[in-house]
Amino acid sequence: MKINWYQRLLFIILGLGLSLLSLVSILAILQFGPILKFINWITKEGIVFSLVVLIILFILSFITFVSSFIYKENPMLYIGDTSGLGSIKISLQGLKNSIKDIAQYFSEIQEIKPEINIIRNKVSLILRIKIPVGVDVNRIVSELQQRVRVYFENVLNINLEKVEVIIEDIIVPVKRSK
Repeated sequence: MKINWYQRLLFIILGLGLSLLSLVSILAILQFGPILKFINWITKEGIVFSLVVLIILFILSFITFVSSFIYKENPMLYIGDTSGLGSIKISLQGLKNSIKDIAQYFSEIQEIKPEINIIRNKVSLILRIKIPVGVDVNRIVSELQQRVRVYFENVLNINLEKVEVIIEDIIVPVKRSK
């Protein structure tokens, strides 16, 4: 499952905060002098500060806990209905295989790695490709984007938000000896 930048930031803040709380607790149990003075300050003079920090950590951890139930990655995409007989869904792996089949029409594309992102029922694709030196990059990329878009919209009835192509590598053709 991919996480967004705000989820990553939330995990970093939570991890750091809980690690510091654990470290302070361990050092307090071991009766480390400066930590005991710090805890004494927190319980007497810094009670508001410590309560604010603990409340913020509690809220962040509660949001993380609840969001883990709400935002589950769905390996299926709803693509239609069969006149009341049931819904039609396609797996993300099936979509990736379809994209790989489309890429086979291009002899210039050596390798393709499709990524599918579905956020609020909007589908966007990231296609990572490897191509050889000397090919017309603009032509290949625009034709690939067009073929994928037409396939998704006409065959699968899925509207794409965007089709982003990233050229991961430009492969130098290997010269063969005669």
